[in-house]
Amino acid sequence: MGNERPSSFYDEVYKRGGTGKAFFKHYSESLYYESWNLVISLLKEDQPKHVLDIGCGVGQFAQMAHDLLPSLEGYVGVDFSETALEMAAKNCPQATFLRKNIVEESLDDLLCDFIVCLEVLEHIEDDLPLLYNLPKNVDIIFSVPNYDSLGHVRHFSNEKEVLDRYARAIDIVKIFTIRINDEKVLYVGRGTVKSGASTCTP
Repeated sequence: MGNERPSSFYDEVYKRGGTGKAFFKHYSESLYYESWNLVISLLKEDQPKHVLDIGCGVGQFAQMAHDLLPSLEGYVGVDFSETALEMAAKNCPQATFLRKNIVEESLDDLLCDFIVCLEVLEHIEDDLPLLYNLPKNVDIIFSVPNYDSLGHVRHFSNEKEVLDRYARAIDIVKIFTIRINDEKVLYVGRGTVKSGASTCTP
């Protein structure tokens, strides 16, 4: 298992483009494209007008959402990497990108009727405090992996492990298993941020 990394670590990763220069490519060439297609299909069911993207990275999913979700009126991405946010603004100029500490700073002032948090929670020691800090009673889609990586502080072996950890903060209605290659799987959860989540403890 890896250790939680500072923003400077991700700044350098994004500057280099990541493995195979993945962060320089169109979203359709991403390793996560199949899981993002699922997320888009779930969002289309709800037709959200205002999406909040937690840990938005370089804005590839934001660009995909703007291309494929006609209901969108506003899209806000937050991240702690300045490099990621600079790249995101270029990839998806229609969206708004903000630098925030998503564990410590309130996000209640950000208008949203849907939250996405994709490939983020596995990187953060305080993943549950992050979820407890989200706007309450808002629908959310999140994803976490079954594999280890340099910046991962945890990963999951099955859907039950995901449910056991995150049901404390999210009323989870469904977890999907998406295979992204021969060895790697993403668990995509769909639910609603609990109204009493801020009173929970890890």
